[in-house]
Amino acid sequence: MTSTFFNPFTDIRNKATAWFTTTRTLTVLYTFFLLILLISGATMTASALSYISLPPPSSYSPPPLSQSSPSSTSHISLVPLIFNATQTYTLLVLGVIVAATSLLSVPPLLQTSNSQSYLLLLNLWHVVELLILIIGGSVIWWGTLRERNEFWGVWQANGDFVRGIVQERFSCCGYWNNTDLTQVVPLGICELAASTISVPSSENMPPPCVNAFQAYGDPYLNGWSTAVYAIAAILCGQFMVTACMIADRKLLERFRKIDLKYKIIV
Repeated sequence: MTSTFFNPFTDIRNKATAWFTTTRTLTVLYTFFLLILLISGATMTASALSYISLPPPSSYSPPPLSQSSPSSTSHISLVPLIFNATQTYTLLVLGVIVAATSLLSVPPLLQTSNSQSYLLLLNLWHVVELLILIIGGSVIWWGTLRERNEFWGVWQANGDFVRGIVQERFSCCGYWNNTDLTQVVPLGICELAASTISVPSSENMPPPCVNAFQAYGDPYLNGWSTAVYAIAAILCGQFMVTACMIADRKLLERFRKIDLKYKIIV
């Protein structure tokens, strides 16, 4: 009967092999989260820049009355009326930060050593980045709580030309009240109906624009605030994977020092 003796070096080798498998898994997860964050940051940045580049509807010249029709203003985007400057530039800053951090996360994938200092600094920044994302997402989300009043401010800040575009685009008249001549622009769809407003009746007019305007703007504001919070959740995953990589590299470095001490080739 043969005796089996415990070989500590074989045990170390088996553990090292298992940890090398773990290292590959962590590298794949790290790369996955990195790519998702990079794409998300680039998308946010590109979208914010496109919103900034859109001219406000008020910058267009009203067409002659003889040529005035819904099709003559169909090329004018209403997105600049939805996002205010704070929300647009918040989205831009968040996109740049997420994309830049993703690029700065590439060097650990190229390292041949088991150094953990860069990953430690990166994870500290991830905590700061997470706070920035939550604050930025809340700035955009806060606008969803006051959409009707915010859009009312937009309505008041713009003249008859822009109000007329909104009325034609959404087939509505006025903002809160479709029988209030101070809100209704007697053009296009509202021009004929306005002739009957001498006897105020909401039945004589298309509905007010408040609901249609909110229905148009809400997917933008709610969509982006939700997207920012989702990116924050992905960043939490990146943070945890990075923490695991730090622990993994620490253990691999320990194995390396043991190998050097006993001159074992694993």
